[in-house]
Amino acid sequence: MPYKLKFFTENLVNHNFTYHSNANQRIIVPELFLMSQIPSRAMQKKFLTGSSAFFSCLADFQPKDKDWIVLDDTPKGYKHYRQTSTPGKCVFEWRAASADELIAYALDHPKPAMQMIKFLTPDFAAHIGLTIGQLQRLKPLVDALDPKHRYASIIYESYIENGNFTLTDSQLDAAYRCYREARRNG
Repeated sequence: MPYKLKFFTENLVNHNFTYHSNANQRIIVPELFLMSQIPSRAMQKKFLTGSSAFFSCLADFQPKDKDWIVLDDTPKGYKHYRQTSTPGKCVFEWRAASADELIAYALDHPKPAMQMIKFLTPDFAAHIGLTIGQLQRLKPLVDALDPKHRYASIIYESYIENGNFTLTDSQLDAAYRCYREARRNG
């Protein structure tokens, strides 16, 4: 590469990575190229989650922040899970594991219950190979959701009803109404 790279950030719009070089130039390259160019870096996979993952397709949705799940093959500074928050962004870092291992950890450490929302994120669920049968094991966390995250219970019940990780328009509308009402009241 012509420039020594200092750092990179994910471009959220087109899922490429934006590189910032020493010459203050921006070079955008596909994710697969990035991973092939940094062989010593442990593999991380990033997923948009929370309300933005479900409602960003709706014209009147105004997120208070963006929530991200990061699965890391070799976590540093934590054993299973860590959360960091900055204005407008929450990052939930998890040690990469199988669906069964992640479910077991979530059930053994049920606070906060909102952690179960990651399992509802279709891209995350597909990545870990989560099935609807496995998802059903998380019912205790769904029942413990605080009012601001009750919209996730509608999504959960809809997935169970549909037998897959998709929502009909009416199910999405119901979840969004619940989300908006909770935000208005609290």
